[in-house]
Amino acid sequence: DESFMEYCALDRSLHPRMPWHDVSCRVEGDSATDVALNFVQRWNFLIPKRVLPLPARPEAVPYEKRSKKTYSQVVRSIGGWSLNSCVETSIYEAYLYCIAKAKTFIYIENQFFISPPDSKMRIAQALVNRISTAFSNN
Repeated sequence: DESFMEYCALDRSLHPRMPWHDVSCRVEGDSATDVALNFVQRWNFLIPKRVLPLPARPEAVPYEKRSKKTYSQVVRSIGGWSLNSCVETSIYEAYLYCIAKAKTFIYIENQFFISPPDSKMRIAQALVNRISTAFSNN
């Protein structure tokens, strides 16, 4: 989307990023590897003199042998200015997918939620469409 690309193209010396909201939790398995990969990629981009190796994927534990059956998905957004790579919008795409597939409830909490109705960001319109569909179907 053009508006997302425009945001990513901002001169960070003139327009600093918004503050982050830090939380902590314990993550294991493939999701932990994804979080570690994100950390290492950002570290290696920002601190090139102290490059860290990329994490290896752990051997998968069969579903039946897992102690807790919890599903998770790690998503992220990356602009060229934050990782010097192509843009990744998996958070944005996950929002659009989850809104479209919602059956009874939508809860979104995000300090960066920006989707003016006249922009190219489609989240607000996706919410309007899903609410309209729910209303039409009672």
